[in-house]
Amino acid sequence: MATLKQFVRRVPIALLQQHVEQVGVLLPPEFEWTAGSSATAKRFSDIMEQYDGTPAERLRLDVERVSAMGDEVGDGALYSTSSDPSALDRQPSSHARAYYSFLTNLADFRRAEEARYADERRRGRSWDGFESERDLTVRRDAANIAEFEKAASAFFGTSQVEAEISERVRKRHHRSDAALVQTTIYVEDRPSELRSFHDGRIAFTTHRPVHEAAITYEPETGAIEVVAKAGAHRPALANLFAEHLLATRHRGNRIAVRRYRLDHLRQPQHFESEPLHQIDSVSVKAMSLMPFGTQGERLTLELMGKAPGTIWDLAERRLQGGATRLADYLITRITLVVRFKPKLGTGRARVLPITITGGTGCNLKDCTEQERLIGEHYMRAWGILEDV
Repeated sequence: MATLKQFVRRVPIALLQQHVEQVGVLLPPEFEWTAGSSATAKRFSDIMEQYDGTPAERLRLDVERVSAMGDEVGDGALYSTSSDPSALDRQPSSHARAYYSFLTNLADFRRAEEARYADERRRGRSWDGFESERDLTVRRDAANIAEFEKAASAFFGTSQVEAEISERVRKRHHRSDAALVQTTIYVEDRPSELRSFHDGRIAFTTHRPVHEAAITYEPETGAIEVVAKAGAHRPALANLFAEHLLATRHRGNRIAVRRYRLDHLRQPQHFESEPLHQIDSVSVKAMSLMPFGTQGERLTLELMGKAPGTIWDLAERRLQGGATRLADYLITRITLVVRFKPKLGTGRARVLPITITGGTGCNLKDCTEQERLIGEHYMRAWGILEDV
Protein backbone atom coordinates (compact mmCIF):
# COMPACT_ATOMS: atom_id res chain seq x y z
CA MET A 1 0.00 0.00 0.00
CA ALA A 2 1.32 3.43 -0.95
CA THR A 3 2.44 5.89 1.72
CA LEU A 4 0.93 9.38 1.73
CA LYS A 5 4.05 10.74 0.02
CA GLN A 6 3.85 8.09 -2.73
CA PHE A 7 0.11 8.51 -3.09
CA VAL A 8 0.14 12.27 -3.71
CA ARG A 9 2.68 11.77 -6.51
CA ARG A 10 0.33 9.32 -8.26
CA VAL A 11 -2.90 11.33 -8.30
CA PRO A 12 -3.95 14.59 -9.98
CA ILE A 13 -3.43 17.68 -7.85
CA ALA A 14 -7.04 18.75 -8.52
CA LEU A 15 -8.38 15.60 -6.82
CA LEU A 16 -6.04 16.09 -3.87
CA GLN A 17 -7.20 19.70 -3.50
CA GLN A 18 -10.85 18.58 -3.62
CA HIS A 19 -10.20 16.03 -0.87
CA VAL A 20 -8.38 18.52 1.36
CA GLU A 21 -11.28 20.96 1.07
CA GLN A 22 -13.85 18.21 1.79
CA VAL A 23 -12.25 17.08 5.06
CA GLY A 24 -11.32 20.60 6.17
CA VAL A 25 -7.53 20.43 6.41
CA LEU A 26 -6.27 24.01 6.76
CA LEU A 27 -3.03 24.59 4.86
CA PRO A 28 -0.73 27.60 5.34
CA PRO A 29 -2.00 30.75 3.55
CA GLU A 30 1.08 30.84 1.30
CA PHE A 31 0.48 27.30 -0.01
CA GLU A 32 -0.53 27.25 -3.68
CA TRP A 33 -2.03 24.40 -5.69
CA THR A 34 -0.20 24.02 -9.00
CA ALA A 35 -1.53 21.32 -11.32
CA GLY A 36 1.06 18.82 -12.52
CA SER A 37 3.72 20.16 -10.15
CA SER A 38 5.87 17.63 -8.32
CA ALA A 39 7.00 20.48 -6.07
CA THR A 40 3.39 21.02 -4.97
CA ALA A 41 3.02 17.32 -4.14
CA LYS A 42 6.27 17.34 -2.14
CA ARG A 43 5.37 20.54 -0.30
CA PHE A 44 1.96 19.10 0.62
CA SER A 45 3.54 15.86 1.91
CA ASP A 46 6.02 17.80 4.02
CA ILE A 47 3.23 19.89 5.55
CA MET A 48 1.09 16.83 6.33
CA GLU A 49 3.98 15.21 8.21
CA GLN A 50 3.70 18.05 10.73
CA TYR A 51 -0.09 17.91 11.05
CA ASP A 52 -2.23 15.95 13.49
CA GLY A 53 -5.78 16.42 14.66
CA THR A 54 -9.05 15.06 13.33
CA PRO A 55 -9.06 16.50 9.75
CA ALA A 56 -5.49 15.33 9.06
CA GLU A 57 -6.19 11.89 10.54
CA ARG A 58 -9.37 11.64 8.44
CA LEU A 59 -7.43 12.46 5.28
CA ARG A 60 -4.72 9.86 6.05
CA LEU A 61 -7.32 7.17 6.72
CA ASP A 62 -9.12 8.03 3.47
CA VAL A 63 -5.84 7.83 1.55
CA GLU A 64 -5.15 4.36 3.00
CA ARG A 65 -8.61 3.23 1.92
CA VAL A 66 -8.24 4.62 -1.60
CA SER A 67 -4.69 3.32 -1.97
CA ALA A 68 -5.89 -0.21 -1.16
CA MET A 69 -8.14 -0.03 -4.24
CA GLY A 70 -5.42 1.37 -6.50
CA ASP A 71 -4.02 -1.98 -7.66
CA GLU A 72 -5.20 -4.08 -10.62
CA VAL A 73 -7.68 -6.07 -8.53
CA GLY A 74 -9.22 -2.92 -7.09
CA ASP A 75 -9.32 -1.29 -10.52
CA GLY A 76 -11.29 -4.22 -11.90
CA ALA A 77 -13.73 -4.04 -9.00
CA LEU A 78 -14.24 -0.30 -9.57
CA TYR A 79 -15.14 -0.87 -13.21
CA SER A 80 -17.44 -3.79 -12.35
CA THR A 81 -19.57 -1.60 -10.07
CA SER A 82 -19.22 1.86 -11.63
CA SER A 83 -22.35 3.71 -12.74
CA ASP A 84 -20.19 5.76 -15.15
CA PRO A 85 -17.19 3.77 -16.49
CA SER A 86 -16.43 6.48 -19.08
CA ALA A 87 -15.60 8.89 -16.24
CA LEU A 88 -13.07 6.39 -14.91
CA ASP A 89 -11.57 6.09 -18.39
CA ARG A 90 -10.70 9.79 -18.31
CA GLN A 91 -8.50 9.39 -15.23
CA PRO A 92 -4.75 8.90 -15.85
CA SER A 93 -4.03 5.97 -13.50
CA SER A 94 -5.60 3.28 -11.33
CA HIS A 95 -4.95 5.34 -8.18
CA ALA A 96 -6.59 8.35 -9.82
CA ARG A 97 -9.62 6.24 -10.77
CA ALA A 98 -9.98 4.99 -7.20
CA TYR A 99 -9.58 8.56 -5.87
CA TYR A 100 -12.10 9.97 -8.35
CA SER A 101 -14.66 7.31 -7.44
CA PHE A 102 -14.13 7.88 -3.70
CA LEU A 103 -14.56 11.65 -3.99
CA THR A 104 -17.41 11.81 -6.51
CA ASN A 105 -19.45 8.64 -5.96
CA LEU A 106 -18.79 7.05 -2.59
CA ALA A 107 -21.64 4.56 -3.10
CA ASP A 108 -19.89 3.15 -6.20
CA PHE A 109 -16.60 3.03 -4.31
CA ARG A 110 -18.16 1.12 -1.41
CA ARG A 111 -19.74 -1.38 -3.81
CA ALA A 112 -16.30 -1.93 -5.36
CA GLU A 113 -14.83 -2.59 -1.90
CA GLU A 114 -17.62 -5.07 -1.22
CA ALA A 115 -17.08 -6.80 -4.58
CA ARG A 116 -13.38 -7.13 -3.86
CA TYR A 117 -14.11 -8.52 -0.39
CA ALA A 118 -16.26 -11.29 -1.89
CA ASP A 119 -14.06 -12.15 -4.87
CA GLU A 120 -10.76 -12.23 -2.99
CA ARG A 121 -12.18 -14.78 -0.57
CA ARG A 122 -13.98 -16.82 -3.21
CA ARG A 123 -13.25 -20.55 -2.88
CA GLY A 124 -11.12 -19.85 0.17
CA ARG A 125 -11.58 -20.93 3.77
CA SER A 126 -14.39 -18.46 4.44
CA TRP A 127 -16.38 -19.40 1.29
CA ASP A 128 -19.16 -21.86 0.49
CA GLY A 129 -21.23 -22.24 -2.66
CA PHE A 130 -24.75 -23.67 -2.94
CA GLU A 131 -27.05 -24.70 -5.77
CA SER A 132 -30.35 -22.91 -6.33
CA GLU A 133 -32.84 -22.24 -9.12
CA ARG A 134 -31.77 -20.29 -12.18
CA ASP A 135 -33.10 -16.96 -13.44
CA LEU A 136 -34.73 -15.86 -10.21
CA THR A 137 -35.22 -12.19 -9.36
CA VAL A 138 -33.66 -10.83 -6.19
CA ARG A 139 -36.36 -8.87 -4.39
CA ARG A 140 -35.07 -5.43 -3.39
CA ASP A 141 -38.12 -3.62 -2.07
CA ALA A 142 -37.87 -2.20 1.42
CA ALA A 143 -40.31 -4.71 2.92
CA ASN A 144 -38.38 -7.78 1.76
CA ILE A 145 -35.02 -6.32 2.77
CA ALA A 146 -36.47 -5.51 6.20
CA GLU A 147 -37.72 -9.11 6.56
CA PHE A 148 -34.30 -10.43 5.60
CA GLU A 149 -32.57 -8.13 8.11
CA LYS A 150 -35.05 -9.18 10.81
CA ALA A 151 -34.36 -12.87 10.16
CA ALA A 152 -30.60 -12.26 10.12
CA SER A 153 -30.88 -10.31 13.40
CA ALA A 154 -32.62 -13.26 15.02
CA PHE A 155 -29.98 -15.66 13.72
CA PHE A 156 -27.02 -13.58 14.90
CA GLY A 157 -28.67 -12.52 18.16
CA THR A 158 -28.27 -8.79 17.59
CA SER A 159 -30.61 -5.94 16.69
CA GLN A 160 -28.02 -4.21 14.50
CA VAL A 161 -27.98 -5.74 11.00
CA GLU A 162 -27.90 -3.86 7.71
CA ALA A 163 -28.10 -5.36 4.21
CA GLU A 164 -27.14 -3.65 0.94
CA ILE A 165 -27.98 -5.07 -2.50
CA SER A 166 -26.23 -4.15 -5.75
CA GLU A 167 -25.57 -5.49 -9.24
CA ARG A 168 -22.14 -6.16 -10.66
CA VAL A 169 -20.20 -8.51 -12.94
CA ARG A 170 -17.41 -11.06 -12.51
CA LYS A 171 -14.81 -11.70 -15.20
CA ARG A 172 -14.72 -15.21 -16.72
CA HIS A 173 -12.08 -16.81 -18.92
CA HIS A 174 -13.07 -17.29 -22.59
CA ARG A 175 -16.67 -16.33 -21.73
CA SER A 176 -18.72 -13.19 -21.28
CA ASP A 177 -18.81 -11.57 -17.85
CA ALA A 178 -21.06 -13.23 -15.27
CA ALA A 179 -23.90 -10.98 -14.08
CA LEU A 180 -24.23 -11.06 -10.29
CA VAL A 181 -26.46 -9.62 -7.60
CA GLN A 182 -24.50 -9.11 -4.39
CA THR A 183 -25.98 -8.71 -0.93
CA THR A 184 -23.53 -7.38 1.64
CA ILE A 185 -24.48 -7.80 5.29
CA TYR A 186 -23.07 -5.78 8.18
CA VAL A 187 -23.61 -7.29 11.63
CA GLU A 188 -22.82 -5.74 15.01
CA ASP A 189 -20.68 -8.10 17.08
CA ARG A 190 -20.39 -8.57 20.83
CA PRO A 191 -19.05 -5.57 22.76
CA SER A 192 -15.39 -5.44 23.67
CA GLU A 193 -13.14 -3.00 25.53
CA LEU A 194 -10.53 -0.79 23.92
CA ARG A 195 -7.71 1.03 25.67
CA SER A 196 -7.19 4.68 24.81
CA PHE A 197 -5.79 7.83 26.39
CA HIS A 198 -8.33 10.25 27.88
CA ASP A 199 -7.04 13.47 29.48
CA GLY A 200 -3.55 11.98 29.56
CA ARG A 201 -4.56 8.75 31.30
CA ILE A 202 -5.39 5.25 30.10
CA ALA A 203 -9.13 4.65 29.93
CA PHE A 204 -11.30 1.76 28.76
CA THR A 205 -14.08 2.37 26.27
CA THR A 206 -16.73 -0.04 25.09
CA HIS A 207 -16.50 -0.90 21.41
CA ARG A 208 -18.97 -2.87 19.30
CA PRO A 209 -17.16 -4.08 16.16
CA VAL A 210 -19.02 -4.74 12.92
CA HIS A 211 -18.25 -7.80 10.82
CA GLU A 212 -19.11 -8.28 7.17
CA ALA A 213 -20.55 -11.13 5.14
CA ALA A 214 -21.33 -11.28 1.43
CA ILE A 215 -23.81 -13.27 -0.64
CA THR A 216 -23.77 -13.37 -4.44
CA TYR A 217 -26.43 -14.85 -6.71
CA GLU A 218 -25.70 -15.67 -10.35
CA PRO A 219 -28.99 -15.98 -12.29
CA GLU A 220 -27.36 -17.81 -15.21
CA THR A 221 -26.24 -20.75 -13.06
CA GLY A 222 -28.42 -20.40 -9.97
CA ALA A 223 -25.33 -20.39 -7.74
CA ILE A 224 -25.55 -18.79 -4.30
CA GLU A 225 -22.09 -18.08 -2.89
CA VAL A 226 -21.53 -16.97 0.69
CA VAL A 227 -18.43 -15.44 2.26
CA ALA A 228 -18.50 -15.38 6.07
CA LYS A 229 -15.91 -16.15 8.73
CA ALA A 230 -17.86 -18.85 10.58
CA GLY A 231 -18.55 -22.02 8.63
CA ALA A 232 -21.87 -22.59 10.42
CA HIS A 233 -23.09 -19.15 9.31
CA ARG A 234 -22.70 -19.76 5.57
CA PRO A 235 -25.48 -22.33 4.94
CA ALA A 236 -27.78 -20.43 7.30
CA LEU A 237 -27.23 -17.17 5.39
CA ALA A 238 -27.81 -18.95 2.06
CA ASN A 239 -31.10 -20.27 3.45
CA LEU A 240 -32.23 -16.85 4.69
CA PHE A 241 -31.26 -15.25 1.37
CA ALA A 242 -33.18 -17.86 -0.65
CA GLU A 243 -36.27 -17.61 1.54
CA HIS A 244 -36.58 -13.85 1.93
CA LEU A 245 -34.92 -12.37 -1.18
CA LEU A 246 -35.36 -15.11 -3.81
CA ALA A 247 -38.72 -16.44 -2.57
CA THR A 248 -37.60 -20.03 -3.01
CA ARG A 249 -36.58 -22.97 -0.86
CA HIS A 250 -32.88 -23.51 -0.35
CA ARG A 251 -31.85 -26.93 -1.67
CA GLY A 252 -28.75 -27.14 0.49
CA ASN A 253 -26.65 -28.84 -2.21
CA ARG A 254 -23.12 -27.49 -2.23
CA ILE A 255 -21.26 -26.41 -5.36
CA ALA A 256 -18.39 -28.71 -6.30
CA VAL A 257 -15.21 -27.99 -4.34
CA ARG A 258 -11.96 -27.48 -6.19
CA ARG A 259 -9.24 -30.02 -5.54
CA TYR A 260 -5.58 -29.77 -6.53
CA ARG A 261 -3.95 -33.03 -7.67
CA LEU A 262 -0.17 -33.33 -7.69
CA ASP A 263 0.38 -37.09 -7.84
CA HIS A 264 0.78 -37.23 -11.65
CA LEU A 265 3.73 -34.83 -11.37
CA ARG A 266 5.92 -37.72 -10.25
CA GLN A 267 6.41 -38.20 -14.00
CA PRO A 268 7.96 -35.53 -16.28
CA GLN A 269 5.30 -33.24 -17.75
CA HIS A 270 5.11 -30.94 -20.75
CA PHE A 271 2.80 -28.00 -20.08
CA GLU A 272 1.00 -27.06 -23.30
CA SER A 273 -0.37 -23.54 -23.76
CA GLU A 274 -2.38 -21.58 -26.32
CA PRO A 275 -0.80 -18.87 -28.54
CA LEU A 276 -3.51 -16.46 -27.37
CA HIS A 277 -1.94 -16.12 -23.92
CA GLN A 278 1.62 -15.48 -25.11
CA ILE A 279 3.17 -17.96 -22.66
CA ASP A 280 6.84 -18.54 -23.35
CA SER A 281 7.54 -21.38 -20.91
CA VAL A 282 6.18 -23.25 -17.89
CA SER A 283 8.37 -25.08 -15.41
CA VAL A 284 8.23 -26.64 -11.96
CA LYS A 285 10.69 -24.65 -9.86
CA ALA A 286 10.19 -26.44 -6.53
CA MET A 287 8.64 -29.65 -5.26
CA SER A 288 8.08 -30.56 -1.60
CA LEU A 289 7.99 -34.27 -0.78
CA MET A 290 6.83 -36.27 2.25
CA PRO A 291 7.94 -39.90 2.57
CA PHE A 292 5.02 -42.32 2.78
CA GLY A 293 4.57 -43.65 6.29
CA THR A 294 5.75 -40.52 8.11
CA GLN A 295 4.29 -37.14 9.06
CA GLY A 296 7.39 -35.56 10.53
CA GLU A 297 9.74 -35.33 7.56
CA ARG A 298 9.82 -33.15 4.45
CA LEU A 299 12.21 -32.94 1.53
CA THR A 300 12.25 -30.03 -0.92
CA LEU A 301 13.77 -30.04 -4.38
CA GLU A 302 14.31 -26.57 -5.83
CA LEU A 303 15.92 -25.30 -9.02
CA MET A 304 17.70 -22.03 -8.30
CA GLY A 305 18.36 -19.32 -10.86
CA LYS A 306 19.73 -20.73 -14.10
CA ALA A 307 20.26 -24.29 -12.89
CA PRO A 308 20.19 -26.69 -15.84
CA GLY A 309 17.45 -29.20 -16.59
CA THR A 310 14.07 -29.81 -14.98
CA ILE A 311 12.87 -30.67 -11.50
CA TRP A 312 12.79 -34.32 -12.60
CA ASP A 313 16.43 -34.09 -13.71
CA LEU A 314 17.23 -32.72 -10.25
CA ALA A 315 15.37 -35.65 -8.66
CA GLU A 316 17.39 -38.04 -10.82
CA ARG A 317 20.63 -36.47 -9.60
CA ARG A 318 19.83 -35.99 -5.91
CA LEU A 319 17.42 -38.71 -4.80
CA GLN A 320 19.09 -41.96 -3.86
CA GLY A 321 17.91 -44.36 -6.51
CA GLY A 322 17.07 -41.63 -9.05
CA ALA A 323 13.81 -40.02 -10.14
CA THR A 324 11.96 -43.33 -9.96
CA ARG A 325 12.13 -42.94 -6.17
CA LEU A 326 9.52 -40.15 -6.44
CA ALA A 327 7.02 -43.01 -6.24
CA ASP A 328 8.06 -43.37 -2.58
CA TYR A 329 6.96 -39.82 -1.74
CA LEU A 330 3.75 -37.84 -1.48
CA ILE A 331 4.07 -34.54 -3.36
CA THR A 332 2.72 -31.98 -0.89
CA ARG A 333 3.52 -28.71 -2.67
CA ILE A 334 4.89 -27.40 -5.95
CA THR A 335 5.82 -24.01 -7.34
CA LEU A 336 5.04 -23.51 -11.02
CA VAL A 337 6.69 -20.64 -12.87
CA VAL A 338 4.75 -19.34 -15.88
CA ARG A 339 6.88 -17.03 -18.00
CA PHE A 340 5.14 -14.85 -20.57
CA LYS A 341 6.65 -13.51 -23.76
CA PRO A 342 7.85 -9.89 -23.51
CA LYS A 343 5.31 -7.29 -24.56
CA LEU A 344 6.17 -5.46 -27.75
CA GLY A 345 8.45 -2.52 -27.03
CA THR A 346 9.11 -3.35 -23.37
CA GLY A 347 11.72 -6.11 -23.60
CA ARG A 348 10.61 -7.37 -20.19
CA ALA A 349 8.94 -10.73 -19.59
CA ARG A 350 6.20 -11.04 -16.98
CA VAL A 351 6.58 -14.01 -14.64
CA LEU A 352 3.70 -15.62 -12.73
CA PRO A 353 4.75 -17.94 -9.87
CA ILE A 354 1.97 -20.27 -8.68
CA THR A 355 2.35 -22.18 -5.42
CA ILE A 356 -0.01 -25.15 -5.12
CA THR A 357 -0.53 -27.31 -2.05
CA GLY A 358 -2.09 -30.72 -2.59
CA GLY A 359 -5.76 -30.61 -1.65
CA THR A 360 -7.23 -27.11 -1.65
CA GLY A 361 -4.30 -24.69 -1.38
CA CYS A 362 -3.24 -22.24 -4.09
CA ASN A 363 -1.94 -18.66 -4.05
CA LEU A 364 -3.87 -17.59 -7.17
CA LYS A 365 -6.31 -15.73 -4.91
CA ASP A 366 -3.48 -13.25 -4.24
CA CYS A 367 -2.88 -12.63 -7.97
CA THR A 368 -4.60 -10.20 -10.32
CA GLU A 369 -7.95 -11.13 -11.81
CA GLN A 370 -6.46 -11.86 -15.26
CA GLU A 371 -3.72 -14.00 -13.72
CA ARG A 372 -6.31 -15.99 -11.77
CA LEU A 373 -8.36 -16.65 -14.90
CA ILE A 374 -5.34 -17.80 -16.90
CA GLY A 375 -3.97 -19.84 -14.00
CA GLU A 376 -7.25 -21.65 -13.37
CA HIS A 377 -7.73 -22.35 -17.10
CA TYR A 378 -4.34 -24.00 -17.47
CA MET A 379 -4.32 -25.86 -14.18
CA ARG A 380 -7.44 -27.64 -15.39
CA ALA A 381 -5.80 -28.33 -18.75
CA TRP A 382 -2.67 -29.66 -17.03
CA GLY A 383 -4.66 -32.00 -14.78
CA ILE A 384 -3.81 -30.16 -11.56
CA LEU A 385 -7.22 -28.62 -10.80
CA GLU A 386 -10.47 -30.59 -10.71
CA ASP A 387 -13.95 -30.30 -9.21
CA VAL A 388 -15.03 -32.98 -6.74
